[in-house]
Amino acid sequence: MRIFGSDKIKSFMTSMGMKDDEPIEHKMISNAIAKAQKKVETHNFEIRKHLLEYDNVMNDQRKVIYRIRKDILGDNANREFINEMIEDVAMLFVDNYRPERKTPIDSWSWNEIAHGFKTTFHTTYELNLDECNKQYDGDIDHYAGEAAKRILDEKLSQYPTEQVKLAVREILLSTFDHHWKEHLLSMDHMKEGINLNAYAQKDPLTEYKRQGFKLFEEMRVQVKKALVNNIFSVKLYSQAEIEELQRRHQEELDAQLEAHRKQLEAAEKEKELQESAGKPLRRGEVKVGRNDACPCGSGKKFKHCHGT
Repeated sequence: MRIFGSDKIKSFMTSMGMKDDEPIEHKMISNAIAKAQKKVETHNFEIRKHLLEYDNVMNDQRKVIYRIRKDILGDNANREFINEMIEDVAMLFVDNYRPERKTPIDSWSWNEIAHGFKTTFHTTYELNLDECNKQYDGDIDHYAGEAAKRILDEKLSQYPTEQVKLAVREILLSTFDHHWKEHLLSMDHMKEGINLNAYAQKDPLTEYKRQGFKLFEEMRVQVKKALVNNIFSVKLYSQAEIEELQRRHQEELDAQLEAHRKQLEAAEKEKELQESAGKPLRRGEVKVGRNDACPCGSGKKFKHCHGT
């Protein structure tokens, strides 16, 4: 459809005997405008509805994370929560050494298992076949999880309960927050190209939900591994060690302040020497000429008296 310019429309209205400020009223035109308006509003509504469906995916995930953060902030069984994650990580750890075919437990690579356990849980404790068979009936998943929890209990029992509670809360929050932000960034990147799935005859919204769920599950696994790594590698200090660190820090600070003060004094002296070197010397008294009377009162000239 050709769109006429304003000049052509004006000349057309003039030829039809219409004035510039006269409204155009016709049932056909009004109906056409109403239909076009309805189509635009329907299109905009579908866009908003489509965006809301995408937002619902993130909203469901957000509810899960925020509920966990609320429980963490309220110290609602944080240690039990960590123990659950330790058990999950222990199972993931064992799966790395599980043979593809069903194999007796005594045929597993126990040297590699012992080394991997030390690395995963930051410990010197070694898993061994005898203990697994005698105490856990060969259930290596249970054995690894219980051993890891026992190691953590022994480590944290050396410190005050309140200090442990604060440390556990901080580690949980920082770990979840870090990986949640990374997950949000991954979801944004994935959403940018999700509509390209339409060219492959796939529903973009369905693919967004599927890939979003996959990313969320991957984030949960990474959170568990990072949390176990952080809680087993963290270094807590006793009250005496904290006071000693504060004392050393204060000594270092005092030494830095003293060095800074001496540096300022040296700079000030250097400035005074430079200023004095650039100015002529001034005598406190008037200089006596050689032919003037000697100030001693002898009546002789200065050159013949004290000027010699």
